[in-house]
Amino acid sequence: MAEQITGGTGEIRITGRRGSLKVFEVEGPFPATGPAGTTVRVEQLNEGAIKALERDDVVEQLTTTFALILEQYPLVIRWRGRQLDPASIQSRRQEVSLHVEGVEGLVELVVIEWAQPQKNRLLHLCDSGGASLHSVRAGIHAPGFDLTAYLRWEGFRDRTADLALAGCRCGCCGKHWRAAPETFT
Repeated sequence: MAEQITGGTGEIRITGRRGSLKVFEVEGPFPATGPAGTTVRVEQLNEGAIKALERDDVVEQLTTTFALILEQYPLVIRWRGRQLDPASIQSRRQEVSLHVEGVEGLVELVVIEWAQPQKNRLLHLCDSGGASLHSVRAGIHAPGFDLTAYLRWEGFRDRTADLALAGCRCGCCGKHWRAAPETFT
């Protein structure tokens, strides 16, 4: 739902189906009531997907995935009534600008240590706005440190097809990660 130029709130419905992911039906705008925002509804989930979405750690996983976006923009994301709030579960945070030979543009590594144990230590490959485009296991084995790393670089936006491939075959991720200094000492 969004505020319309002509006044009032309007709703647009966009429907996609798994069988044809490149085709979407767009309907509206329809008159609506309520606050502006986006609601995502996923239907016809298989048993494995339902089980995964019912786990207790879904809120934390969503929070760590969207942490940079939630900190940077005035967004509110809720999962089953709970608002995602990265600041409330952060223990420490470090940001480091990196110079990577052969790579143009600002490259920044953000490492967030979480107060609560996390199931996975991930490295999120993000565009310059902080949107996670892909994630890979961070490969950091440090007992007692529950962290997520975010590598922010606009060049990832141009390589989304490469990022989706297993193992992130864009060729630049390893250079970025190796260029990072010891973040927490």
